[in-house]
Amino acid sequence: MTRTAAGLALAGCVAVAGAGAALVVARHIHDHHADGVQHAQMAVQSIVDTRFARLTSRVNQYARVLPRSTSDQLRLLAAPRSDFTSVAVARPGLPLSLRNGDTAGLQRLRPAIMSTAVRAAAATARDSGQPIATVTSTSGAPQLVVTWPLYAGQIPPDTQTRRSSSAGWVVGSTRVTDVTAPVVAVAHLFGTHARLVTAPAGPANVNAVLADGVRLQADSVPRESWLPFWLIVAVTALATAALGTVTVFARRREHADRRRRQALDRQIHLVSELSVTAQESLDTAVLLPATLSMLSDGLRLASIRVLTGPLDNSIQLLALGRQPSQMPAPRWSPESSTAHAGQLVRLPLRRATRTLGHLEAVPSTDLDEAAMATLRQSADLLAGAFYNADIYEREQESVRSLRELDELKDDFLSTVSHELRTPLSVLVGSVTLLTDGWSRLSDERRHATVAQMQPHVASLMQLVNDLLDFISERRTTSAVQETIDLSGHVRKLGEQLRPLCHRQELRIHADGQLGAWTDGRALERIIGNLIANAAKYAPANTAIDLTVESGDDAWVSVSDHGPGICPEDREHIFERFYRGNSDVARTTRGSGIGLAVTLAWVRAVGARVDITTAVGQGTTVEVHFPLSPDEPLDGAGSVAWHSSAAQPKELAR
Repeated sequence: MTRTAAGLALAGCVAVAGAGAALVVARHIHDHHADGVQHAQMAVQSIVDTRFARLTSRVNQYARVLPRSTSDQLRLLAAPRSDFTSVAVARPGLPLSLRNGDTAGLQRLRPAIMSTAVRAAAATARDSGQPIATVTSTSGAPQLVVTWPLYAGQIPPDTQTRRSSSAGWVVGSTRVTDVTAPVVAVAHLFGTHARLVTAPAGPANVNAVLADGVRLQADSVPRESWLPFWLIVAVTALATAALGTVTVFARRREHADRRRRQALDRQIHLVSELSVTAQESLDTAVLLPATLSMLSDGLRLASIRVLTGPLDNSIQLLALGRQPSQMPAPRWSPESSTAHAGQLVRLPLRRATRTLGHLEAVPSTDLDEAAMATLRQSADLLAGAFYNADIYEREQESVRSLRELDELKDDFLSTVSHELRTPLSVLVGSVTLLTDGWSRLSDERRHATVAQMQPHVASLMQLVNDLLDFISERRTTSAVQETIDLSGHVRKLGEQLRPLCHRQELRIHADGQLGAWTDGRALERIIGNLIANAAKYAPANTAIDLTVESGDDAWVSVSDHGPGICPEDREHIFERFYRGNSDVARTTRGSGIGLAVTLAWVRAVGARVDITTAVGQGTTVEVHFPLSPDEPLDGAGSVAWHSSAAQPKELAR
């Protein structure tokens, strides 16, 4: 009996000790969770304050540059790199009336400018000369609306003058959720629930309005494990020994949780800073070094690099650190939620359905789920930044292309006008001379005047043919081929084109009969352009040779003793409107379309061009034609260049 009572008493003591220990642990878990919520609230608010400080700084920066901006530059406030999604210019006078801006922005701003708070903010901004903000919910979602005053000239020193010289306002708005969304998303990613609490505020300066009207409330963080409580309940018979064990275990858990929370705070800060950095610049040369350095330091990476293009043929944009020569097994896979030290982690940079490249990292320490989530979120931010930079660069390229096209159009019209005016002036003068003085002129003088008109008529015909070929794409690209007498056609064309060479001697070498598979109209345009080009550049009193030869194929060559073709011009002379950069090219008249038309006809009939030239030693252009439709040329449609020291084999024959 005594032993039973002693046993019961001891069992009761053990039960009481175990229950007391369980209650102590439960209370500790509850208090620890409350501390975690408070710590999360402080961390979230700190990040929000950082973003609000950046927004306030940007508003003040706009206030400094707006008075010197044009109406077109004011729209840049709503560009992808801006902090405001809707921007418009309001006319002077209240109530506010929007003057210009993008259509979507005007639709979003019109409900806001009707509110009393925004009108009051506009009046305060006009009188104070400073940007004034309000937080309003006119469209259902809370918005931050900022009004920047505009004046006719510098900001007046007194209120009365500022009212009388008001030139209107720039009104910009952004949803408060857009400002705080990255922080809320990152907090949710790591298990912290944060909600946005807003209230009407203002009119006042931006910093005061944000402080009064916007707040993020952290409601909960991941709860502590209740394992210590159940362990104490399960081992109440050993309460004294278990209490010490659980205390030590709880202390270790507390340290581990503290380290985990600190790591989460650092990772939230890292992703937040990366999101801000990704919006700061559209230049990848500025963006990449900053983001990769932040990731390398924040996640303790041994190496990190960004690749663009397909994985099997990618190009490295930037790399930090050094990759190890051997990776540990098993290899890391995209489905893994963690990574071991030394493993190669490869994440795609995707935007919508496009894969822009890859982010490769090698950690120096193990990466847990939170660190991997940070790395994936960072890859998404980089992909978005690359996508925006690509769109911006394409827009800039379009602007440059349009500007270059406009310049080419002006140059083309100027050149063609000059090309038409010069021969027409000579023809008008000659016709006037013949008309007014026909009876007084001798036969010899009449013949001389008509002979003077002949090369200008030929020049006009050549220019008109070039323009018609240029305008009618079908005419230059469709050919009706047949077997023709190449020698006969060339002799006839040479005699017709002889007036173009009034300063030189045109020598025609086309004896006998030689068949070729081509189009007579194409042959006319090709030879006409080559003769006209040689006549422009060859010096006076020199010879231009028009020759027909045959071998494995048939070819026509035009040789001159002109200045030759510079190496830097060879890749461009067959482009439309290209005139060359040499002094001779700049001082010689021409539309810049003749050789482009020539190459189009060469390709239409399956011919090939060989050019032998050297600076100061003249040029020989050979156009090779197939002998029959069953014997197509090698390299049809291409242009081959040769130096004067290495003549093509056909020319050497």
